[in-house]
Amino acid sequence: MTIPCQYSNLGCRVPGTGCTLLHPVRTDEFLAFCKREKVPCAIIGAITGEGYIVIHDATDGTIPVNLELSRVLGAMPRKDVQPYTNSPVLER
Repeated sequence: MTIPCQYSNLGCRVPGTGCTLLHPVRTDEFLAFCKREKVPCAIIGAITGEGYIVIHDATDGTIPVNLELSRVLGAMPRKDVQPYTNSPVLER
């Protein structure tokens, strides 16, 4: 996925969805982290900006889901996520 946000070095947890958005260059690092912590995860797609939710079944090559995003979200306002890095000040 391609929207870095709160933890711009790794990705962004989307509250309430069970989904994490990752910058593509950090995918291997995230998968290694999940493996190390014994957390199940799967890469399920990518954000392309084309306005569709498309699910590709790699086992048989079919596309069981191909929906216009507007039909799923309705008239929801667009949300732009701004990346930032939180650098806490540590006391000695």
